[in-house]
Amino acid sequence: MDQGIMSVLTIDLPQYYLPKATISWTFSYFCSIWWTHLFYRWFVFGASSPYFFSLLVTYASYLLSLFLSTVLNSFLILNVGLTHTSAWFATIGLTGFMNYFIVGNAMKSKKKEEK
Repeated sequence: MDQGIMSVLTIDLPQYYLPKATISWTFSYFCSIWWTHLFYRWFVFGASSPYFFSLLVTYASYLLSLFLSTVLNSFLILNVGLTHTSAWFATIGLTGFMNYFIVGNAMKSKKKEEK
């Protein structure tokens, strides 16, 4: 998906005017959050919670994890001494775990209120 977006962003400007890779990655990340929400909603937690509330919680959770993963990754590399690859796997695992439970609790809390 990133390569397709980058091919659309073919403007003859210096790289500092149009960071194509960053724009492509950001767009892909926002699309992947929507897909994650869709799959969580239909296949994992069920579709009983209000759609826009669960979508908002999913975006908030994933944007928070984007910020926290940057801080955590730096900490693991600089202070703990992990390699870049090990820190990446640890960061992905921890933020994925966090996202699953934040989104899951938001979707389940609405189910309990309806009963």
